[in-house]
Amino acid sequence: MLGMPGLHSWIRQLPEPARTDVLAAMRPRGVTEGASVYTLGSLPNECYMIDSGRVRVCNFSDTGKEVCMGELFSGDCIAELGMIDGLPRFNNAFAAEDSVVLVLKKADFDRLYEQHVVIARQLNLFLAHRVRYLYVSAEDARALSLNQRLARMLSRMGWGSGVRGENGEILIESVSHETLGHMLGATRQAVSREMKILEKAGLVRVSYSRVYIPDIKALVSKFENLLGGENIVPDYRD
Repeated sequence: MLGMPGLHSWIRQLPEPARTDVLAAMRPRGVTEGASVYTLGSLPNECYMIDSGRVRVCNFSDTGKEVCMGELFSGDCIAELGMIDGLPRFNNAFAAEDSVVLVLKKADFDRLYEQHVVIARQLNLFLAHRVRYLYVSAEDARALSLNQRLARMLSRMGWGSGVRGENGEILIESVSHETLGHMLGATRQAVSREMKILEKAGLVRVSYSRVYIPDIKALVSKFENLLGGENIVPDYRD
């Protein structure tokens, strides 16, 4: 795994003084758990950086089934594509818990984009990294079994945002089987079944909405190279 700080943030990676100017133009907005940051089809009149909390990006089928693209955390950016192409939102973003987002209006984005050439360069790099990350996810969905996809997702989550204990064990917090099912396009029951297989193999340990990974290197080495080389993951560790 290649952990990349700021994989989902173009703002945090900006050099000075561009980063300071962008942050100075942003305004905080509280979003309670379950409330929307933006919705499918809405106009792209602002973009966001998560200041605290978690935001879930998802869509819904015509039967109401949720398809979750993933969860984003403090420092991550969302809704920047609409700032560039002007097209309506193509997904939904909801607060997974009480959160605060920093809001950058379209007029301010356009002004800063013209003022700082480095913003365009950083956005290009940011979007290229995100395409790589999404390409791996698409390959997983097309070529791998649910058990393999679940193991790879857990290894990415553990590597990027897991909490490491004193004994080296990795903890992934607040991740239910239902949430994992939404992210994998599977039922909660199917995820629970595959999780038990991983538990029996000693690769994970589950307790309520927590997943423990005793040996992250063992989990990564077993599943990372199924479709190619080293994968990039967002790295939220300090």
